[in-house]
Amino acid sequence: MKNNKVDLKTISKMLSLFGFVIFVTYFMVRIYAVSQGLDREFYGVALFMPDRIWQVLFISSVMIILGIILYYVDKRKVEGKTIK
Repeated sequence: MKNNKVDLKTISKMLSLFGFVIFVTYFMVRIYAVSQGLDREFYGVALFMPDRIWQVLFISSVMIILGIILYYVDKRKVEGKTIK
């Protein structure tokens, strides 16, 4: 039977990437709405509403930090195996 191993390096990169994409997308939509003079009716997704800024910052920060932590955990785990 094949051993199913978790690839922490890939998961960490995906978490960091998604956190960064959420952060950038949120501010791109906000800047576009402000530049066009659009109000709340523009925001179709509840996440992009102006009062959700702290939630978006928290979610994206946690995802990026967790991705960085997982990357270094995997790096330490791989280095520990090569030394032994």
